Amino acid sequence: MKKIIRMILTLMITISLVACGTSNSTVNTASGTNSSAGTSSAVSGANSSSTQASTGDDAAVSQSANSTADGNKAADSASNSTSNITQTGKQSTVPGKSTKTGTKSSSSNSANSLNKEASSSEQSKASSETKKILVAYFSQTGNTREIANQIHQNVGGDMFQIETVNPYPTDYNTLVNQAKKEQEENFRPELATEVKNMDSYEVVFIGYPNWWGTMPMPVFTFLEKYDLSGKTIIPFCTHEGSALGRSVEDITKLCSKSTILDGLAIRGSKVKTAQQDVKDWLYKLGMLE
Repeated sequence: MKKIIRMILTLMITISLVACGTSNSTVNTASGTNSSAGTSSAVSGANSSSTQASTGDDAAVSQSANSTADGNKAADSASNSTSNITQTGKQSTVPGKSTKTGTKSSSSNSANSLNKEASSSEQSKASSETKKILVAYFSQTGNTREIANQIHQNVGGDMFQIETVNPYPTDYNTLVNQAKKEQEENFRPELATEVKNMDSYEVVFIGYPNWWGTMPMPVFTFLEKYDLSGKTIIPFCTHEGSALGRSVEDITKLCSKSTILDGLAIRGSKVKTAQQDVKDWLYKLGMLE
């Protein structure tokens, strides 16, 4: 019996030991599984690290690419901005052109204004040039020549300077004395110039400085030399206070068969600014319209 009990106890111990061994084996297996899980975890961790590292690099590349792209976009944007600025600059030059056009328009208006004035002047000349005009003058200092030029600019026609064979002295006192002597002696100085085809002129402007209250004696010579019958004579003179003096009366005596119109007297000191006076006088005479 004891033997049986021992056998049973031994069997039970054996079973118990077998059971313990199995349990440990299971534990070890589980531990191995856990180890595998750890390994897997480690691998997963490595993969995760690798993924993170890869993601990090991709992010860096992406960031770099994006930065490059953004940089390119920025450059493109800057380029576009520059292009826009350039275009804006080009557009801004258009107003400049517009301004130039305005200037041209202003210049054109000025030109038109000048053309109108010229046209008006030409029309005025046309009205006077229906009659052939001669502007004759004697000038010692140039003052009378200045007025003759202004008349000619307004009415056109031909100009003629009365000159003597023997020139007058340039010294003032000597000139004054000679002029007085010639007048007292009713002297007729010889002329060095002559008008061709005097018969063709219908209107004769006659200009001179006032010497001793009337015309210089060379002008007397001139008026007596030609037949001025039927012509219109228009006197003008320069002076320093005596105006026309008795010159118109003398002209009327010499040209009794001519029509004598009102004369113009301009101070020698004002001949350079006499344009309006000349023009107003010509209008009153009907030489300008």
